[in-house]
Amino acid sequence: MDAVRIWRWAVLLTPAMWKNIDGETQAVTLDEAASLFPKVLNVQMRETKLIAVDYSLWKEKILNRQQTKETHNENIS
Repeated sequence: MDAVRIWRWAVLLTPAMWKNIDGETQAVTLDEAASLFPKVLNVQMRETKLIAVDYSLWKEKILNRQQTKETHNENIS
């Protein structure tokens, strides 16, 4: 049986930015990342750490955060 490829968009963030959005990650090597994605992954490449997250999850979290801020600002007014 032939393997089926599923293409996904990924967003790469610094750990600090992801912590502001959500916080939870799974530490993996670059070699492990392809088989574990779309889990939120903390990938170390040399001295650089990056968070790999599925685009749709990232977009959902960003939209929720924006809506929360808008609601908060409306309540203050």
